[in-house]
Amino acid sequence: MSILWQLFLVFTRVALFSWGGGPASLALMQRETTAVGWVSPEEFADAVAVGNALPGPIAPQVSAYIGYRVAGVSGAVAAAVGTVVPATLLMLVMVIFFFRIKDSPSVKAMLTAVRPVVIGLLIWTAYDMTRSVFGVSKVGWGAALASNLDKAGIALVAFGLLTFTTINPVFIIFGAAILGLAVYRSTPFPSEKETYGKTGSKSCRDHRIEPGVGPVDRAGLRPRRRGGGAFFAQPGGGGGRGG
Repeated sequence: MSILWQLFLVFTRVALFSWGGGPASLALMQRETTAVGWVSPEEFADAVAVGNALPGPIAPQVSAYIGYRVAGVSGAVAAAVGTVVPATLLMLVMVIFFFRIKDSPSVKAMLTAVRPVVIGLLIWTAYDMTRSVFGVSKVGWGAALASNLDKAGIALVAFGLLTFTTINPVFIIFGAAILGLAVYRSTPFPSEKETYGKTGSKSCRDHRIEPGVGPVDRAGLRPRRRGGGAFFAQPGGGGGRGG
């Protein structure tokens, strides 16, 4: 199976099994793409930052970013199409029936339970990104927060602006970019190899990656699963939802 087809399938599954719109799909998208080794948690956080700085829905933007990292321009197209087209077609069909059954007690009961799950997914995404941005996995929460008070302050200011004002998030992103250029430009940053490790997923062209399933073991037979495994079974393999 070609890498483009696998990109299309993975992002189609993410789109079809995500509830609550684009932001709510980020949690499942992150779990799926990091589990197969297409991107690291740090790279996914970068993709979300870029997507938030651009107009339009964030899910196709993040998927295009990841697709480009994996297979260039054609990969970006395959991932974006997988995110948008199947879910849009399903929506056109479902919206016709939804307005016929939207007042059904059964539908209302299901949506009552699904909506809190969406909140949980968004909280998990924020939690996992916080671990990546602050480097919690390396030094623990206490040391990470103590050494990143500036980043915590930026996050709190952004949260306050979004909560108590009507400012467009784009301006916050660009403001943070200008602040970073002014404050952190002379800061020595680790190389990408140091950041993501020897088997980190800089791209499929830079590491030994079986198309679509991430870095393989020494025997070249099975993918190394990350983060407890993918939510869905991988193409051509067994297994189900990871732990």
